[in-house]
This record gives sequence, C-alpha cells and structure tokens, in this order.
Amino acid sequence: MVFYELFCISRPFVRKMVYTEATDIAKNLAKRCGTILLDRRGAIDGFEVYGLKELDKPIKKQGEKYDFGFWWGMRFHCSTFAQYEMFKTLHQDPSVLRFNIIRKAYKIDQL
Repeated sequence: MVFYELFCISRPFVRKMVYTEATDIAKNLAKRCGTILLDRRGAIDGFEVYGLKELDKPIKKQGEKYDFGFWWGMRFHCSTFAQYEMFKTLHQDPSVLRFNIIRKAYKIDQL
C-alpha cells in the first residue's frame, strides 16, 4: 500500500435552501473519502482541520467567487485504485474548491 496525504479546500457554506456550515461540509466529504478508503482495504492515519482561512486569490467555481475556504487534510494508506476513486469523487463534488493528493512514500519504512 502507498502512503498518501490529501489537502482539500471546501466551500465555506452552501447557499441553497438551508445554510450549511463549513464544518458539516468537510465532515461529509471526509466521511465519503473514508468510506471509499475503508471499502477498498485502505487505512486512515490522521485527519487535520485547519479551519476557515482567507484564500490568496479568489477562486471561481460554478459562477460564484470565493474569498474564503475551509481547509482540511487527511493522511492515509491505500492502493492506487482506491486513491483514483477518491480523486474522481472529490473532482466531481461541487462543494470542493481545490484539492491535492500527494504521494508521500511507497511504504511506511520510507518515511
């Protein structure tokens, strides 16, 4: 299994019928990512919440402009197939502004 680290910036809120806080959005994203990993025999090493931060430059997504984003990260082990499934899920999710998955090592011994 390969060791990865995920950094994600999600929307600070959703402007639909109900006001949803940034922590709820990040929690739902983390649950979906965790479910994908655990269903494909992966393991989660840690989860970090960096909180609501101002972005260096505004991000335009689906016709809206965001000056703030909710930052969070996750460390995990999984196969490349599971990592690709998580990549597709995050890429298609409208509540994700930006994300990056970094391969840290092929084995834990290499860290």
